[in-house]
Amino acid sequence: MIQNTIQLGSMFSMDTVIIYMLTSITIITVILLYMRVISKEKGKLITQKKYCVLYSFEENVQQGNLEFYFTNEEMKQVSFELLSEKEEFLELIKEGQFKPGGHIIRFDSTKIKNGVYFYQLRTDNQIIKKKMVVDNLAV
Repeated sequence: MIQNTIQLGSMFSMDTVIIYMLTSITIITVILLYMRVISKEKGKLITQKKYCVLYSFEENVQQGNLEFYFTNEEMKQVSFELLSEKEEFLELIKEGQFKPGGHIIRFDSTKIKNGVYFYQLRTDNQIIKKKMVVDNLAV
């Protein structure tokens, strides 16, 4: 056994052995830290249940009576707003408590000038903003 140790020692220098040991310890430490971070973050994952989903219009240009559609999975206080092209507040379209499910908010776009606007859904934990073009010349 002593002869095997001596032969092994002659194959690797002491510096090489130390480098291998330090590299192994570093790799194991990184793996353990990664596993700890993953386990902590797993409890903080975002669930869709806490958020609303605001759907875009199928057409690029909107006119006349518009129907904005959104869904939520739990009771939510929602503000639905119209913003200018510069994303400045123009009008509160609807505000209130919404039960879980799908909701349609109606808006008459003939009340505003043709142009680019944003519609925005706001809750206590999110803001969703989408762009639309209004052109009521065809109405």
